[in-house]
Amino acid sequence: MSILSIDLGDFNAESAWLFVEETTGALTRGTVLTTSEALEVFLREKRPTTVLCEACLMTAVLKDAVNAALPDVPVLAANTNADAWRWTNTKCKTDPKDCERLIRLYRVGELQTVRIPCRRDREFRRMLYHRGNLVERRTALYNSIRSTCKRHEVILPAGQAAWNKDGLDHLEALVNASSGSRQLDNEAIWHIEVGHSLSQLRLLNTHIDQVEAIIQGELDRRPEAQRLQSIPGVGPQLAAFLLAFIGDPKRFKTGKQVAAYCGLAPRIYQSGKTERSGHITKAGNVRLRKILVNVAWLARRYNPWARELFDRLVGNSKSKARRKVAIVAVARRLVIRCWALWRDGTTWQHADAVPA
Repeated sequence: MSILSIDLGDFNAESAWLFVEETTGALTRGTVLTTSEALEVFLREKRPTTVLCEACLMTAVLKDAVNAALPDVPVLAANTNADAWRWTNTKCKTDPKDCERLIRLYRVGELQTVRIPCRRDREFRRMLYHRGNLVERRTALYNSIRSTCKRHEVILPAGQAAWNKDGLDHLEALVNASSGSRQLDNEAIWHIEVGHSLSQLRLLNTHIDQVEAIIQGELDRRPEAQRLQSIPGVGPQLAAFLLAFIGDPKRFKTGKQVAAYCGLAPRIYQSGKTERSGHITKAGNVRLRKILVNVAWLARRYNPWARELFDRLVGNSKSKARRKVAIVAVARRLVIRCWALWRDGTTWQHADAVPA
């Protein structure tokens, strides 16, 4: 048995490693270039039985290299947010010492690890992130165009009516009708600002449509996505995020573990006879948690159980804080039900559910 610990550096940079032969106790250390080719050659030379690393951007590169060179060797990625990894009183922090720390924690059974998603899930995540970034840019353009029009006293339709096909055509007609003068006057400035933003907006819409077509194609190929979307209020966006970030539903034993993974479990404070719950932990992916809360508002409209839970927690209170707590509870219950439905391979059968 042998253990290889690698403190991964940036791409094409040197990564420190420590190799331990358990039978003889021999230690060897050095550096290796952080590229797929160099890592595969290095792994075939050392042939470890276990590979340890920190969870970072290059973990996927190491995982793919191990799969290519030594398919049966496990790769364990340390959770750097775990309490055992936080050495606040460390006086000397170096890459070789991080390699030693990985092996030390692994030997005593204190190395808390995170799941390394498969290549398919990683690529799916990248598309979801890319779509999110494009949507954020589009929203920024919406706000910029509205601000410019207000400054120049141009009235736009309220809400999304300004950004559908008719709204954009109307705005483009206004831009084309302006003089387009090269003089530094109010009309020329408005023409340039809105015209440029409108061109970027149309290009962004095209890019978003392309990305959404790819995402929808992946959902169409996965029957579990159709099961998740059978829940009233759950659409393709939430189904895509659940597929990409949960991966295999059977890796969770209970619904509490799923809620904790999504960061929807409360913090626990216990001392002696005192025990109380705090705010949610906010662990896991922030975008998954955000879309769960947004869908929870829809579930409150279309699912009687969600509406009953929300109303019971809010009661007669008019407090916004109470409503936020209630909707987070609905989101927690929603992700647990999605997980259970996905795990069992069934579709939504609630008799009282109102169709979306």
